[in-house]
Amino acid sequence: MAQTWTDTTYKLDGSEMTIVTTHDRFNQVSLYIPGYSLDGRGFSVYFGIDHIELLEDLVDKLKGMATEVHLQNSPPLLPRAAKVPELVN
Repeated sequence: MAQTWTDTTYKLDGSEMTIVTTHDRFNQVSLYIPGYSLDGRGFSVYFGIDHIELLEDLVDKLKGMATEVHLQNSPPLLPRAAKVPELVN
């Protein structure tokens, strides 16, 4: 259950320290981003087993984006040279 009355958007740039914590008693896992890496605006997001498909979809989309970026940054493939048949005397 969300515990705020306002929606907040955080854009993580990859430099933040992130910690994944398991809460076995509650069948949850949390993603914790400490406040000291975000000027005191740290937070935790808790996920339960009901979120598995959502998280898999998120990861699949990120992987798709990573593949697309990789392909855009790769040098173009050069066509293979056709094999010239040897002449027999």
